[in-house]
Amino acid sequence: MMLFLYLISFLFVLNFDEWIFLWLGLELNMFSFLVLVYKKNSIQVFESCFKYFFVQSLGSGLFLGMLYLGCGDLLLLLLLSFKMGVGPFFMWVPSVANGLGWLECGFLLSFQSILPIYLMYMFSSWILWFISFFSLAVGVIGSFHQLELKKLMVYSSIHHLGWMIVCQSVDGQLWLIYLIVYFIILLSVIKAFSDMGFLNLLEYSNNRFSMLIYMLSMGGMPPTLGFILKWLSFLFFIEYDYFLLFVMMLFSVVMLYIYLRIIYDGILLSLSMDWMLVSAKGYSMKELFHLMGGLLIFFFILLV
Repeated sequence: MMLFLYLISFLFVLNFDEWIFLWLGLELNMFSFLVLVYKKNSIQVFESCFKYFFVQSLGSGLFLGMLYLGCGDLLLLLLLSFKMGVGPFFMWVPSVANGLGWLECGFLLSFQSILPIYLMYMFSSWILWFISFFSLAVGVIGSFHQLELKKLMVYSSIHHLGWMIVCQSVDGQLWLIYLIVYFIILLSVIKAFSDMGFLNLLEYSNNRFSMLIYMLSMGGMPPTLGFILKWLSFLFFIEYDYFLLFVMMLFSVVMLYIYLRIIYDGILLSLSMDWMLVSAKGYSMKELFHLMGGLLIFFFILLV
C-alpha cells in the first residue's frame, strides 16, 4: 500500500503544474518514504526518521507559506535545496543517513532526490549555479579522508547532485542521463556494501578487491562506468562554456584524487593479503559491470 502511495507521489509531481498539487505530491512522498524505511525496535532508525520528518515538515511549511505569499523564485529554489539537502543546507543528510540501513540509505540518496531536482528544472536563476558549486565543494571537502562508507556515499551523492544541477543549466536532457546512470552506479554500489556488511573501509574482508573496483567507478576512473558520466558531460560543457569546462574538470580531478587516496589508505595497504583470494575467485558480474561498463558504452557511442 505504501509503495503504491510512494509511486502516486511521483505521478502528482510529474503530471501537475499547479503548485498546490506539487506540494501535495512532496508531502505524500515524504510520509510514504518514512513508512517504507521505518523499522520497529530500532532506535537509530527512529531517530533518523524523526530528523527527516522534522526537516521535511519545516521545509514543506515554509514552502507552502512562500506559495501563499507569492514569493519569488529565489526563495522557492532555496527551499527545494533545503528539502533535498544540497548547497548550504546539506548538514542534515549525513546525520539522517547514518542511522539508516544500507538499502534505506540508498533509497534516501537516490529516489528522494528525484522530485526536488525535477522541480528545480522548472526554474532558471543564478541561484542554481550557487547551489550547484556549493554542493560540489561540500562533496569534495566532506569526502576528503573519509573512511566511514555511509558518510562517503552521502558526500559523494551531494557532489553528484551538484553535477546534475550544472547539467540542468547546460542541457535539458543531459541531467536526466546523468541522474539515471549515476543512480544505477550508486544503488549497485550500496547493494554491494550491504551484502558485504561494510561500514568502514578499514574493516578486513575477502571482498577488498571488489571494494577497489567500486571506489574507482565512483571516482570516475577510466574505463569504469563512472567515467562515462564525466566524459559525456565534458562533451556538452565544451559547447557551452570553456571556463565551466575547466572548473568541472578541476572538481573531477580533485574528487578522483580523493578517491585514490581513500583507496590507498583503506584498501591497497592490505590488498596484498587478499590478492591470491581475488585471483582464485575471479570477478563477479557486478564487478565486471563497473570495471568495463564505461568502456563498452564509449565504444557503442563511437559506433553510432
